[in-house]
Amino acid sequence: MIQLAAGVLVVLAVADIFVTRGLVRAARAMNEPALTERALASVILTVVASAVAVLAAAFLLGVRIPVPWNSIILIGGFMLVSLPQIVWWVAYRRGRFR
Repeated sequence: MIQLAAGVLVVLAVADIFVTRGLVRAARAMNEPALTERALASVILTVVASAVAVLAAAFLLGVRIPVPWNSIILIGGFMLVSLPQIVWWVAYRRGRFR
């Protein structure tokens, strides 16, 4: 069961990369502030998803990542998860949302 969950995490991270790429392209093309802020948040969350996918892939492949690196990846991921809210708050304070 845990192997299935790890595989799903890897697949979702790959899909997330493609979706984020599309959002960033759309934000550049449309020059819409709200879409730009969402694309930025999407990039941040994609970094988190990719970090978790690295851990999941290592588990599936039987690669042993040293404990300090596991901790750094997990703590970094949890820290990055709070950034989208900060991005949206800054955009709100600057008057970018109507």
